[in-house]
Amino acid sequence: MKDTKRADMNRSEKFIVWCDKAMAFSIYALIYFLPISIALSEIFTALALVSYLFKRLAWFCTHVRGRAKEKTSLAFMDNDFIFFLRSFKPVENCLNWPILILLSFSLISVFVSRHPMLSIEGFLGKVLQSAFLYFNFIECINSKKRLRKFLIVFLVSATLISINGLYQHFTGKDFIYGHLVSNGRISSSFRAHNDFAAYLIVVVPIFLSLSVFNTVNGIKRLSGDYSGKYISPQFFSGKWRVSIFIVFVLSLICLGLTFSRGAWIAFAFIMLIFSMQKKRHIVISGLILILFFSFFYPQLKETRRVGLIKDSVSEKVDIEQAPDVNGGKIVIFEKFKEMLGIIGAFDGSGRSRYWMEAINMIRDYPVFGVGLNTYSVVGRGYKITWGGYPHNCYLQMAVETGILGLLSFLWLLGVLFYKSFRDLRFMKDQSLAILLLGSLIGLGGFLVHSFFDTNFYSVQLGSLMWLMMGLIVAVQKIDRSAAISEPA
Repeated sequence: MKDTKRADMNRSEKFIVWCDKAMAFSIYALIYFLPISIALSEIFTALALVSYLFKRLAWFCTHVRGRAKEKTSLAFMDNDFIFFLRSFKPVENCLNWPILILLSFSLISVFVSRHPMLSIEGFLGKVLQSAFLYFNFIECINSKKRLRKFLIVFLVSATLISINGLYQHFTGKDFIYGHLVSNGRISSSFRAHNDFAAYLIVVVPIFLSLSVFNTVNGIKRLSGDYSGKYISPQFFSGKWRVSIFIVFVLSLICLGLTFSRGAWIAFAFIMLIFSMQKKRHIVISGLILILFFSFFYPQLKETRRVGLIKDSVSEKVDIEQAPDVNGGKIVIFEKFKEMLGIIGAFDGSGRSRYWMEAINMIRDYPVFGVGLNTYSVVGRGYKITWGGYPHNCYLQMAVETGILGLLSFLWLLGVLFYKSFRDLRFMKDQSLAILLLGSLIGLGGFLVHSFFDTNFYSVQLGSLMWLMMGLIVAVQKIDRSAAISEPA
């Protein structure tokens, strides 16, 4: 009898280990195929989630079989029910509560939505799926070995996509899908130039950090005893650094050839943050920034015939004559205009008009929004210009989930950046600290670019954002666990 129970336990444990490996494999496959295929990205996201659910269910079943058969009281059943709920509880981390609050406001927006079915689809297929992807990442990427595998796959994928972008530039079409160069701008395997730029704005600072800003003293320290800090050799071999530097250069060139002004502004922000880390970083960051804009800015004016923040020719719209959904005239929130003072200056591709549409939708639905995933439908009655989205993720989030929904997301980001930058100074393994710095700056650049585009609402880029959040938290958890098991 005991042998039978032991055999059952061994099978359960093996199944749990198999599910955990399947989760990790899905994450590796996802980061590889994310810039290549939306369908494959969705498939591996689903596989990761299914593996996660089976793993947690196996934990619960193992617990139930291990209990004595004679215990059948109501109290016992209650305990099992509580354990069932706890079996699916995410790994403890700093974002559990912020994510729960964000999910709560997103769910409220579903209930008040003007198009409930669209909102339900958006909640289950986008918001909830993204949160599970984040929890999946921090649970399965839990060791330096797995983290290194993730980085290698990420490096290989970024190399392929960058080479594909350069091939597209020189031959006129990419070798993966045959996408043509449009107006002198490359998109590689992505559908749009700005999507490719958003991907690169994450890649560039991570690989810059790992290849250039990678010395033990490369991170400014505030206080404490740092004599015990070390660098993991598996992350900083000579070949590893050279390979990463090559990909950084290729990615940077591709970023320039997208001629995405929002991404270029985000890149300038990235280099500013790098320069703040240490005095000598000012020289390196400044040199990279000067070389980048000296080479690509003249091409921007020649290729697109625009400036960095202003179109050469911009159509003006008589806002006072544009009708709103109530049949009256659009009244722009003056306070919103003050908060978004950049509206007056940044008129690239008519974005100021998109933003005005969104502001007027927020005026009519300020607290809980029009409903998740309904912007393009509800926004038809507010049209000032063509286009289904405001090209500003924060305004779109405020429209769909209300100001409270937007604030909950900003709180999540605030918690992530505050805790991560605070803990960055005290990490034991400096190779992980350097990776964390690059990931934080990369995510920051992505968020800046999202002020000018629809990154959050892209299947590929939305997943990339949550994977980067998972990477940031996972790196810190790995460092804490390694500090216990490895010598200081």
